Amino acid sequence: MSKSGLLRIINAYSQRETAGRKPGPGRPKKTTKRDCRALKLIATRNRQTSLTSISFTFLSSDSNILSRQTVFRRLRQEGIRGFCCKKVPLISQANRKKIKLSKTHKNLNCEHIIWSDESRFCLISDRPQGCLRRSNEAYYRSVQRKL
Repeated sequence: MSKSGLLRIINAYSQRETAGRKPGPGRPKKTTKRDCRALKLIATRNRQTSLTSISFTFLSSDSNILSRQTVFRRLRQEGIRGFCCKKVPLISQANRKKIKLSKTHKNLNCEHIIWSDESRFCLISDRPQGCLRRSNEAYYRSVQRKL
């Protein structure tokens, strides 16, 4: 270490009683590293929960009150973002046999076809459901939407 560097450290220690860096500008974060880990754990346990419900869950476990935007920022720093859940159905062995059978019989010539009048009723919304995950976790079984 050079002489000037050593003198700078001695002067800093004599003025501030510490040789560490000065605190940076700006407001300090409301959450600690422990709080960020807790938010990440809450978000990964139930991926289809909203940011508002995560902040309420965090409120019940700790005394800090976090806004939806703060939860959004902390999860974004952890690499967790909101995505549309991927629909990947689990194909059982019985369903694989049915698919194979339907593919073999798809070119049969049927002369008697019965048409029925069908109506579509939606009891649940058709729009894609959102989930919180990392960008590389699209097809992980723990993140997939339950069909």
